[in-house]
Amino acid sequence: MSPGKTAKIVHGLDPTLHEKSRLSIATTLSKHPVLSFIQLKNLLGMTDGNLCVHMKTLERKGYLHKAKEVRGGRPQTVCELSENGKEALRGYLSDLEKLVSSVREAAVDSRILKEGS
Repeated sequence: MSPGKTAKIVHGLDPTLHEKSRLSIATTLSKHPVLSFIQLKNLLGMTDGNLCVHMKTLERKGYLHKAKEVRGGRPQTVCELSENGKEALRGYLSDLEKLVSSVREAAVDSRILKEGS
């Protein structure tokens, strides 16, 4: 893959998911389809405020659904990836796989060129 195609992949990465905290939220929810805010916070080791801010960004983008439920007699916020969020995560991971493949390919090509010199 040419350097231009590699740069295009990098520039095409979803900026919403590319941020590490939001990527952590999305990947965690892909493994645990429905989590309470507290469960998600504990799994990720994030503060309430930080998690709230990143969840709002994901929610505005349409990647996350939040709802209030009563669990154990107490109201809790529960979170799950939306279908758009699942699709965006699949696309993001596919783009990362292409990027890794491209870089590996370039590394092999550069070794061949160096050995042939």
